[in-house]
Amino acid sequence: MKKTKMIIPIAIVTLFLSLAIMPATSANEIDQELEIGFKDNSGYTFYKKIIVTPDQLSQFNNDFSIWESKVKEFDLDNQMDATEILTFLEITNSIVNEIKELTYDSETGIYNFPEPLLSDGAILQFIKDHLLLNKKTTTTPEPLPIHLQLRKVLTIGRGRTWFPIKHFGDAFMGARFLPIFLQYTVGYAKSRWLNIFPPAICTEDRLGVFNLITIGFVGLYINFGERYIDRPVGPVFLIGSQAWLRLGEDIP
Repeated sequence: MKKTKMIIPIAIVTLFLSLAIMPATSANEIDQELEIGFKDNSGYTFYKKIIVTPDQLSQFNNDFSIWESKVKEFDLDNQMDATEILTFLEITNSIVNEIKELTYDSETGIYNFPEPLLSDGAILQFIKDHLLLNKKTTTTPEPLPIHLQLRKVLTIGRGRTWFPIKHFGDAFMGARFLPIFLQYTVGYAKSRWLNIFPPAICTEDRLGVFNLITIGFVGLYINFGERYIDRPVGPVFLIGSQAWLRLGEDIP
């Protein structure tokens, strides 16, 4: 009887050790889940999780690596000038459009992507609205629609998302009033908001390694999740507006 008692804990320890030394499954050998959420100011909501094949993801990984290389080049002098901003706009538009193509379902002939962003040039305009100042932006202290009073944010990079308060079965439909924590190993973030009194356009940006917290986010959310080819984390995008945002300091 004493021998039996000894064997059980030894067997458990052996099992844990064997799991620890067992080689992890290659990311190339498992399906990847792409999560997309969206909500616009008109109340349109969209949420979808799709499986991306290893071949699709391999091609996207190559293209996203080029995007990362460009961002790292911008980070050499810790800032992005006007020319680099335009380059960033171009390559980011290309990446988001490529994600849209990953959602195409050949059987139904439709894209599993937010409908308002499917028309020609819609993604580019959406990114421009959050990245650049435009003619619609004003500092005049007049009554503004609610969505203009929210703080706009565009943040894209390779990182990890954490939802600290998430109920079972709770779907993130592109609008989340609870906190979202993001940590980027390489990325870019820009936030813009209006001060009514005194009237001013305020901006804040980060480039490289940083983290952020947002509350009351409404917009486009794209996440490749924790599993990614040869990487512990994958691309995460947030483009939209939120009630409150805290951008952490750049980490050298």
